Amino acid sequence: MQSYTGTTNNLPSYTVNKNTTVTLNSNYKDLTVKKGANATIGGSLFRKVTIEEGATVRFTSAVVNIEDLSVGKGSSSLTRVRFAGNTSIRIKDKVKIEGNAIINQDNYQVTFYFSNSSGCNEGDEDKFSVKGGNTTVIANVLIPNGKIKVENEGDDDDDCHGNNNGGTSVYMTGLYVGNTVKGDGKNIYWNTYSCSATASRDILAEITPASAEAGLLNLVVYPNPATTS
Repeated sequence: MQSYTGTTNNLPSYTVNKNTTVTLNSNYKDLTVKKGANATIGGSLFRKVTIEEGATVRFTSAVVNIEDLSVGKGSSSLTRVRFAGNTSIRIKDKVKIEGNAIINQDNYQVTFYFSNSSGCNEGDEDKFSVKGGNTTVIANVLIPNGKIKVENEGDDDDDCHGNNNGGTSVYMTGLYVGNTVKGDGKNIYWNTYSCSATASRDILAEITPASAEAGLLNLVVYPNPATTS
């Protein structure tokens, strides 16, 4: 199991301006990529990475250490996080992905590893969260202590508010391991790298530890949100 390493205390911060294209090869304390920007990132150590609406970020290092990653909701353009090859993303705290986004569109083997101890409420927090429709995540997520939560807000309609995202889908492709793995909403697709998913409706998937010492997991899914091969 890989873990976050490094210290960002003495690193500078950097902001990529709106609708610009840059290549950065250094490590930063706080890196912000503004709306519509296109950034190629060669660094491997960051405290906080914020990717705003419709921006594209491409990480080129095979190992990237990030304390906190936030991927903003796209609009007319998707927000994109890309990789140059198979990549290990070592997270100290959390990852938040909003709607209209795509993670790893080039289908590399990308894995998010979370530290064994991160934060004072470990085990209870949503360490890896996806919130909103029209979103694709192609990556493994491994969290020893923490929750993975996926919400399709696009299907959260009612008589008063209607459907916010037109019934768009969320696609989760990879291996997802945590104290709890939960999907909330219709049209969430769970899939492995090598399988074809089927549509889910009102799914609820939970993974809970069968043995904390052995690290074994029991999977409870109802109704079954996907097929496997």
